[in-house]
Amino acid sequence: MNLSDHLPQLTEDQIAQLNTLTDLFLETNKQINLSSIRDRDGVLIKHVVDSLLILPYLKLKAKDKVLDVGTGGGFPGLALAIVYPEVHFTLLDATQKKINAVQAMSDSLGLKNMETEWDRAEELAHEGDFRHQFDLVISRALAHFGTNLELCMPFVRPGGKFFAYQGPEMAEKWMNYNDMAKKLGGKLISCHNTVLPVEEAKRCFIEVEQTTACINSFPRPTSQIRKRPLEPETY
Repeated sequence: MNLSDHLPQLTEDQIAQLNTLTDLFLETNKQINLSSIRDRDGVLIKHVVDSLLILPYLKLKAKDKVLDVGTGGGFPGLALAIVYPEVHFTLLDATQKKINAVQAMSDSLGLKNMETEWDRAEELAHEGDFRHQFDLVISRALAHFGTNLELCMPFVRPGGKFFAYQGPEMAEKWMNYNDMAKKLGGKLISCHNTVLPVEEAKRCFIEVEQTTACINSFPRPTSQIRKRPLEPETY
């Protein structure tokens, strides 16, 4: 499969790096279970292209700081770091072996604009070096949208944005979370709908703006998040 067919806006060097990333991911996935997707075309479409469907909606500039919460096997953070070499990325995950694997892939790619962090989002968000320190926060395949809001909004600086990668079911439900976003100092902006090529699978990106600082009690401890997640029916 030719990546440039699906990502024509990227340079030849970026396409080459994304292909190298795919090869590294496939090799790493043989040693560590990062994903159930193990064929090359599958990784290219379901991880690389899927991660970069968000590009038309981002307005990043040089020296912006981006946090990828729950990066797992490194997507979307690794792919975005290749596309935006002038932007600094932090990839966060609670599983040490995954973070070590992501760092190793980054080192092999020679990426100078990203770092990894091994921690739980609900704990790290209360640390001064991370709370409200990022221009953009993203999450992909992390949790239900209510939990995404709680875990991610405290990292976003006032005036910054949070983008949640979501499935098509959220296209009709996202506005139900408006009061929750306000509780966390944010405002729902838009739901951007798109389609993953080849798979013809619907995707949506929910855009949230951080308008003011989040109250100090959020995010709650892990046990409380699991027991009573922020969802419309329980809010």
